[in-house]
Amino acid sequence: MDERIGIFVPGRVSIIGELSDWVSDYRKDNPTIIPGETIATGIDKGIYAVVKKSNDFIYEYQDKKIKISKMDLKELSSISKSSNFFSYVCSVALYMKKNYKVSGIDIKVIYMTLPIKKGLSSSAAASVMVVKAFNILYNLKLEYNEIMEIAYKSERYALSMCGRLDQICAKGLSVSHIIFKEDDLVINQVDINKNMYMVVCDVNGVKDTKNILSTLHSCFPFPKNASEEKVKRMLCEDNKIIIERGLKALNKGDLKSFGKVMSDAQKLIDDSAGKICKDLEGPKLHQIMNDEVIKELSYGSKGVGSNGDGAIEILAKDKLSQEKIMHYLENNYQLQPFKLDIKKTYKIKKAVIPIAGFGTRIYPYTRTVKKAFLPVVDDGMVKPTILKLIEDLDDVGIEKILLIVGKGEEEIYKDFFKKPLSFEHFNALNTKEKEFELKIIRLGEKIVFKEQEKQLGYGHAVYLSRDFANNEPVLMILGDTIYESSEEESCIGQVLGLYDKVNKPIISLHAIKEDEFPYYGIARGKKKKDIIEIEEIIEKPSINVAKNLKVANKYYGTFGISVIDNNIYDALNHRENEEMEFTKAIDIASKKSEIIGFIVHGKQYDLGNAISYKKALKEMK
Repeated sequence: MDERIGIFVPGRVSIIGELSDWVSDYRKDNPTIIPGETIATGIDKGIYAVVKKSNDFIYEYQDKKIKISKMDLKELSSISKSSNFFSYVCSVALYMKKNYKVSGIDIKVIYMTLPIKKGLSSSAAASVMVVKAFNILYNLKLEYNEIMEIAYKSERYALSMCGRLDQICAKGLSVSHIIFKEDDLVINQVDINKNMYMVVCDVNGVKDTKNILSTLHSCFPFPKNASEEKVKRMLCEDNKIIIERGLKALNKGDLKSFGKVMSDAQKLIDDSAGKICKDLEGPKLHQIMNDEVIKELSYGSKGVGSNGDGAIEILAKDKLSQEKIMHYLENNYQLQPFKLDIKKTYKIKKAVIPIAGFGTRIYPYTRTVKKAFLPVVDDGMVKPTILKLIEDLDDVGIEKILLIVGKGEEEIYKDFFKKPLSFEHFNALNTKEKEFELKIIRLGEKIVFKEQEKQLGYGHAVYLSRDFANNEPVLMILGDTIYESSEEESCIGQVLGLYDKVNKPIISLHAIKEDEFPYYGIARGKKKKDIIEIEEIIEKPSINVAKNLKVANKYYGTFGISVIDNNIYDALNHRENEEMEFTKAIDIASKKSEIIGFIVHGKQYDLGNAISYKKALKEMK
């Protein structure tokens, strides 16, 4: 693989519990020390680079560039132990050269949205970037925890005093509860039951991170006085209580309580470590935290990373308050804040989009362009339909997406989601567009492919995802349909939220008219509010047949979003060269176990036919 590959690595924010990630290292000398814990998340700010194979180690960032011919071990080792700007990335290259069968690599950082040395883990993101590049280009099949471990060991070899938290950026944007044991991490996903609207901002202050960490380390393994004992307690017993309170508030969706936890966490730092380390006094940080306007618009705030005058994180009361805080920081403090939206999470983490097929209904457009690339307007941008769908899946926390593509079509989608723009085209973009390009590359990393060699219907495409599902329930959405919610929660989020409550397969439905029978499967069953217990479902019935399918004097047709499990896969019962009907499989499965029909609050636009596509272009926001 010699072609250029685009890679995005996010920064990270420890929402609460930073500074505790290294205390477990001292348990070998003092077993009374409690393991550190944190709640952290990746952020959509990060490093975007274009990488390719090389015979040398090359790393280029802005006007700085290093080239180590043939990955020379002696030279890599020498730079790793120095104060050179490239010490961390050279240390990673050294580790990879010693432990894996790799030659060189060429990394050119194209765009970086992380402020350096402000607590958002820019150095760890760079280290993870190098490991990730080797992993992809040399097909090493490293899991994210292995990438984290390599980046951590490499940074420590380069004389960094970092703990194990920084490299959580390898995991992506999900929120994690991390327990730091001596030589291991326990990482659990955190359930977020309400959208969180945060603001993160470099306060344009000055701090000495090495001095902060050196001072804190001096309190371990055995504190020498009462002040050091207070620091140890802050990082151990008090931190554990803070994390427990934080997890409880997040699981309940009690953002007011979580904001209080954030502010209390900062107070613990101020009252302990802040008393023995001048760099932790953070005058600019506390000026913003104590600003009455900020306090009115937020539930709480605290410092980020090693703390002090690096960066601040603020939990806004709602989306409008978030906008007001952003505007206030920009105009009253001349700062450059950014949004950190932490979305509500759901149990299901895998999704499937079947997108094979010629697109006969919208011929002749599909003579040269796949139907999944039909353009739609969204957020003021013209996007291909498939990108809009994958953005929707990303918004509800889907971590892995399977695209069922036609024979020979995989490269088309790889070119869009994984191949970087030329330097010339990227540099021609404005700031908003550049950041969106980073998002496309990040989304592409979630995508895997399965080829549908024979066009044996939608049911056959669904059946091909069985190995991907791996005995877990998965979300299934149509590849030529756009979904528009009529409430705050998206159509996909509504379906996933119901699944979290019922733990049963779900077929989404909407009310349809008689002239729409030829386009939908129609369901019949017992209705209670928005739920229909499906007793029968028939694909595209005639008017005479459909008259027997009325529910509460209405017809309910399939909406295009489903949660399926093994019962439905079993009902598909694949047979060679025979077209499989998905709706028929649902009907069969509903006779054996309960399948929930859910009436979605929203609209769907079938872009596979000209009339609906024209309507979508007119009505979409």
